[in-house]
Order: sequence, then structure tokens, then C-alpha cells
Amino acid sequence: MSWTVALHPTRNIGLKLLSLVLAAILWFIIAREETSEAVVRAPVEFVNMPATLEIASDPPSQVEVRVRASSALMRRVNETGLTARIDLRTARPGRRAVQFSSDNFNLPFGCQVVKINPAGFDLDIEESDSKLAPVTPRVEGRVADGFEIVSIGTSPDKVLVRGPRSRVRRLSAVATEAVSVNGIVTSLSQSVPVRVGDPSCQLVGDATVRIDIAVVEKQEARVLEGVVVEAFPPAPAAIFPAHVVARVQGPRSRVRALDPKRVRALVDVAGLSPGPHTVAPRIVFDSIDDDTIKVLSVEPEKVRVTIR
Repeated sequence: MSWTVALHPTRNIGLKLLSLVLAAILWFIIAREETSEAVVRAPVEFVNMPATLEIASDPPSQVEVRVRASSALMRRVNETGLTARIDLRTARPGRRAVQFSSDNFNLPFGCQVVKINPAGFDLDIEESDSKLAPVTPRVEGRVADGFEIVSIGTSPDKVLVRGPRSRVRRLSAVATEAVSVNGIVTSLSQSVPVRVGDPSCQLVGDATVRIDIAVVEKQEARVLEGVVVEAFPPAPAAIFPAHVVARVQGPRSRVRALDPKRVRALVDVAGLSPGPHTVAPRIVFDSIDDDTIKVLSVEPEKVRVTIR
């Protein structure tokens, strides 16, 4: 069975003549206007990328387009701006060559593309992949004199990163934005953004973590001489030697504030029978929390106590 198509040149002759006249008028108007050339920078935009694929290379972020057009059209181009759109709906894993043409740009009718720089580039496309990457906290500055950082951690300590398979596998860790500890004297807890160093990879989900920085006063050791030895509870007893030397350690400010006259070495005599005994003294600090000061040594380690 065959089909025959009949042509009617005179059908809608009025509309055809009107279109011809309008085109001629438009060409005449454009032809009369002064033409000019200008270089316009256009950002590169990738559209219709399949959800299972990723760009693994580093394509140019923008291109330079030399455009020739009438003054009126050139003003319109400058006002609206240009975008270089690359359609990736048919993309497959692998390397492909991308060549720019006038079809990639949203140019008004009547504009002519003279030159594109760069004219093209190679694009690597890979399967998408993801993994949990450790978070590395970044700290800058110095804490106040006499203080130190004893621990730095983040919560969570890992975040999910997605990107091209080869780039994701090479990614060992991500880092937080830098947190300043300059001059601080107390611990710090703060929410900070996380940055992925590889621009082809991105975070999945929340882009912030909490960074916890523990700051304490530096420890200092000190020797306390002439610490009086006392019986506890008070009892008639002779103690020899009557004084000991204590070596202690704790926060710098508290250790330096210790007054040896207000430090005592107590010997427990509860339940001791009359006669001589050898007892290890216990160092007690008046008005200071025992947990903040640590006794490193006592000389002598034991004293002789005679209960009368």
C-alpha cells in the first residue's frame, strides 16, 4: 500500500507572506544597527546527570565566549548573562571529549559565536560511591599561658561522603573549619561545618559536627618542706621525726598557693596500743579539694609513733 502526499504551495499564502515580510523587516533593522564584539565569561553548568554517575575530573568552571552582535543584542547579553550548559542525559562511565558550540549557550537570535576558549575539554565520568570518612578537628591559636589542651574530639567522629568511586576511595578523612582557642582558659564545645577537601565529593546529610576541646590548667610539682606530723585522733604520743617533706603535684595556681604551714601530715593512731609503732603519714591540705592535689612522695615514708 502506498501513500501520496499532495503539496499545496498556495495554502495559507497570507501567513507565509506575512512571515516573509516580518523576517525581512527584522533583518533590515538588525543590518542597520552597528555590530560589535565582546568577550563574555559564561559559567559551565552540567544538566541531566544520571543519579548513579558522578564527574570524576575537574572540568573548567567557566569559559570565555567572543560574541558578535548588534549593540542592542550585546546589551541584552550583558544584562542576562551567558551559561554554558552541558547535557549529560546520555552519559556513560568513562572518558568523553566535550566540544563547545553555539548550541551550548543561551544566546538571543541574531548573535554569533566567534570563538570559545577553551574550545573543549575531557570529562571523566564514574559510578557513584559513598563511605564513612573520619572527621579531623582543626584548631588554631594558643590557649592562655599556664593552660593546655588535653583532648580534642568530634561528635560524630565520622560522616558519610559521596562522590566518584575513585575519588571517594582515595579520601582518607574530612576536616572541620578551624576553631580558635586563642587565650581560652576553659573547655570549649562548638558546632562547626565540615569541609571535604576534594571538590568532586560532597557530604550526605548534616554538614556540621560538634567539636569538644578539653582545656585544663597545666600541672606543676612542688616540694613542701617542714610539714608538721600530727596524731589523729589527737592522743598522747611521741612522733619522730616531727616533720616530713612532701612532694606534690596539681594545677599550677593551686600548687603555688599552698602554704606549707597549713599542710599537715596525719598519722592514724586509732586503736594503737601503748608502745612504739611505725606508721605512714597521710598528707592533708586545708581548704583544698584533695582531688586537685596529688601527693607524689613523702620523706620519710613512715614515722615512729610511741603511744604513751
